[in-house]
Amino acid sequence: MTVERWTTAQAQRVTVTDVDMPFMSMVTFMVKWAIAAIPAALIPFVVGFFVVAAMSGAAQGLSSVGAVSDASDSIAAYESDFARWRALSPWPAIVNRALF
Repeated sequence: MTVERWTTAQAQRVTVTDVDMPFMSMVTFMVKWAIAAIPAALIPFVVGFFVVAAMSGAAQGLSSVGAVSDASDSIAAYESDFARWRALSPWPAIVNRALF
């Protein structure tokens, strides 16, 4: 088995000036290229989706904002938030009475 080693002095630069290819072959090549790009773009999207989902789940699990002990606490918190919002509402009193 013979192994040739190239040095920088042996390397040659090549410049492509023209590609002689029939039009339909070029169209076929470009359609195949576009179809092959779909999974190539889909894979990073799916990986990114799972990374964001995992990070969001971890962030929600670490936060105590969403922690509610039972349904009655949730309803009481909602009613107090609604009453606070209604008291601070910049709407005129007539609109508040008409809607609520």
